[in-house]
Amino acid sequence: MKELYRKRQHLQQRKLMKYLRLVFNDHFTLVLFILFGGGMYFYSNGLKGVTPHQSWLLLVVSFLWLCLLQVGHLASLVQPADEHFLLPKEGAFLTYLKTAFYRSLTLPLLTLLLGVGVAAPLLMILQKGATINLVSFVLLLWSLKATQLLFQVGNFYPTCSLAPMKKFFLLYSVLLVVGACYLPAIAVTLLSILVCIFVYRQLFFSPDLGSLAWGQMIAAEKKRMKRIYQFLALFTTVPEINSSVKRRWGLDFLLRKIPQRQQQTYFYLFARRFLRGNDYSSLWLSITSLGVVLILTLQNFYGVIGVGVVFLYLLGLQLLPLSQHFDYMTLTLLYPISLQQKRQNFLQLLGPVLLAMAFIFVFSGLWVLTWLQTSLFLGILGLEIFIFCYLYAPRRLSRLGRL
Repeated sequence: MKELYRKRQHLQQRKLMKYLRLVFNDHFTLVLFILFGGGMYFYSNGLKGVTPHQSWLLLVVSFLWLCLLQVGHLASLVQPADEHFLLPKEGAFLTYLKTAFYRSLTLPLLTLLLGVGVAAPLLMILQKGATINLVSFVLLLWSLKATQLLFQVGNFYPTCSLAPMKKFFLLYSVLLVVGACYLPAIAVTLLSILVCIFVYRQLFFSPDLGSLAWGQMIAAEKKRMKRIYQFLALFTTVPEINSSVKRRWGLDFLLRKIPQRQQQTYFYLFARRFLRGNDYSSLWLSITSLGVVLILTLQNFYGVIGVGVVFLYLLGLQLLPLSQHFDYMTLTLLYPISLQQKRQNFLQLLGPVLLAMAFIFVFSGLWVLTWLQTSLFLGILGLEIFIFCYLYAPRRLSRLGRL
């Protein structure tokens, strides 16, 4: 069973690495470094105004740590066929799930280390940043995550004795994380580790866990993989994601305004796909909404510009796969339309889509910026759209062999 899980994990890692190479390309990695550097700059400036008496900030840190606890789920890697072909091995399948539990602890540990590391300067100002405390915070959060993963394994055994305890896990986590910030962290961490060991023994050393809920386990793994593929679909085309199409009657007037001429064929097709497909329109709506929230939250001119420029670039980058959406349709090869015209039609759609997002950002900026700063903001976004649509996008599409 251990070897079976290792083989499946190796195959999944190879598959995901193929997508991650497309996601974390040179341009996106550069943007991430810029965002990280800008965030650390504003964070360091904000720390200058913090005093040891502002203990309420520990509640903010606790909330952020509780959010980090939601990163990472049990990677069981089960497949629908396992319900039939591995049914005779159900008694030994707990060994498989134990291996999955151990392997699923790696990613949460990295995110928790990052979370505690980022909060360390603030904790030092609040007199909670001693080395022993930082180590205790990491062990506390990791033991809570391990307990959460153990409960996820217990979900696959409906008659398991852990079911009543899981109902109180959220309250238990809140009490321990908040308590560790205001009480001796070592004592709270020891309590969390002892509870984790107890749950581990109850699960993996129980004489009778009952029958395995195969359907529930397969559904949980499908849901986990769907979340991963949905994230990857923001950056590249993922065959495992089946996008749905829905006619939006309120937007039909936009399609009717497109001239019915041969030169506008692909412009109509791209516009129709963008307006009626759930993937690209939802992507535009989610990125725009997040950008508006950040702009309204920031009170700094350079921060607003950074958010606008980065989010506009990310949206444009993620809309590029739309250019090859109709390539798999054989009948489109019969259209008497050149690739140059097709590229022009795609850029003809890309520009207004980015411009609509820019105007929403500028309108949101009116609440936190002066008129002069808003004008500069509009000019910078307009210049970025021009560079992206007429310099960057054509070269990138040509290099990728799409248009």
